[in-house]
Amino acid sequence: MTVVDESQPGALAAAAAALAEGGTVVVPSRTNYALICDAEDPAAVERVYKAKERTKFGPLTLALPRIDLAGRYVRLLPEFGLPELHEVWPAEVSFIFELTYPLPPRMTMGAGTVAVMFHPPCALQRLLTLYGRPVGLTSANLSGQGNIVVTREKAIEDVGDRVDVVVVNDRLDEVVDVAALGVQPSNTIADLSFSPPFLVRDGAYPPERLLRWLPGLVLDTAAYQEALRARLARAGQTAQTAQTAPAATAARTANTGQ
Repeated sequence: MTVVDESQPGALAAAAAALAEGGTVVVPSRTNYALICDAEDPAAVERVYKAKERTKFGPLTLALPRIDLAGRYVRLLPEFGLPELHEVWPAEVSFIFELTYPLPPRMTMGAGTVAVMFHPPCALQRLLTLYGRPVGLTSANLSGQGNIVVTREKAIEDVGDRVDVVVVNDRLDEVVDVAALGVQPSNTIADLSFSPPFLVRDGAYPPERLLRWLPGLVLDTAAYQEALRARLARAGQTAQTAQTAPAATAARTANTGQ
């Protein structure tokens, strides 16, 4: 593990080089310290799962360097496409869409959907801009700890010796103050692969704001769980998978996520 301070020359370049070589990187996002890898590198994606010791269903989030790349990877909606994404993002909110790009199966754990995100200014987004490619993202802590704040110290303790580069900074102005705002330390998630769309998780972005663009958004997360169970049942999934998937789906943005 190499720890680099973002304020030092070449810090983000070192992290980008590690990503390009199939490495894994820990970097601050707006909500948590995040664990990332190149989203199209199957071996790198596998390294993320091993670092987190994740064995249950929990796809990675697709974090974008540019908003206009979204349509390359997912099926955008006529009523919610690039114009709407440009109005909402950057923000601490992820949207689940139908996947149209052949990402490594482990990136989505075989699911036909993927959550996508684009954060406001932070080390993660600056690294993505420099790297120029989407990354697979999750929170930089061991699996099974719930929706917690993943600090620099927590990230290094849990996964520091399992990653290539850890980027740190002291930019408190770029971190959502979850205590002051009374919000969860993660991205809000909306699943747009359903009609009507559902709120998956209430996070750092107020879900009610999404009603401006998604007036039919169902804010009842319990209703989402039922809809997801029904979808899995129709797809021939086992009852056990249907019971565990809703909670695991929230891990799509584990961040962060993020």
